[in-house]
Amino acid sequence: MTAQWNFSILTTGDLQLALEDLFENRKKHTDKSAASTIYLGQLAPLLEKIQALPPVFRRRRPFAEELYQTDLLHDGLGAAIFFFTEAVARHPKLSAGLKRAVMSVRESFVPALSDLKATYADEAHTARKRRDELKTHRQALKSIPVPSDPPGKATMLDWVEDFITQGETLDDLLSDRATAQATANEATREQARDLRLKTIRKLNGYRSALADELEDHDASEGEDLDALIFGYFDELAGMRPGRSTTGGSEESPPKEEDEAPPPSDDERTRTP
Repeated sequence: MTAQWNFSILTTGDLQLALEDLFENRKKHTDKSAASTIYLGQLAPLLEKIQALPPVFRRRRPFAEELYQTDLLHDGLGAAIFFFTEAVARHPKLSAGLKRAVMSVRESFVPALSDLKATYADEAHTARKRRDELKTHRQALKSIPVPSDPPGKATMLDWVEDFITQGETLDDLLSDRATAQATANEATREQARDLRLKTIRKLNGYRSALADELEDHDASEGEDLDALIFGYFDELAGMRPGRSTTGGSEESPPKEEDEAPPPSDDERTRTP
């Protein structure tokens, strides 16, 4: 039986996820090995130290989830504005004046749906510019009623203001991210790096000891127990793009600032 030495490609965030899973969900499997009795007691305090690290040391980049959720709101509001104006423009019984008004809104704030696929930084920059333009269009926007929940007296001004506000929030979050990364204490950064390596060494020792323990067992039974204990580690390792899941040196970890659970497609393709 050959253990898969793939811990070296895991980030600190990966290690936290997999260790939490190991302690919370795999006890019925770890109870079957003597190696688990030895190594789980050594891994538990390491997990606690990882959990106590600031998020910047456990995630690829801070504020990733906040940026993602804000962008969903921003893009959803932008799409609502675009398609509402499209519906009015296409309605055969609405006045030419109303159609001109809504198309002016579109051209000023959401001229194309492709604008909603821009990077967070570009959307934030555009929102800041459009805040100034809002003053020019305020009265026209107030004259266009839109649906609201609960029903009320909402106007296109409410939609556009919300849309711009979400874009400005992207700007604020990017600024907060930069501050968090810049002010990360170097001593804590070194501590996080050492903690990650210590955890990897313990996991390597654990898996090696388990392999030795299972040498006299039926091969299929041993492989099953190894997979049942370390399967989540292997799964996370396999999600690391461009990295082998069967090797690598524990002395060459990925950069701490690049650590995180695998990002969403949006975070991967749009975050600058």
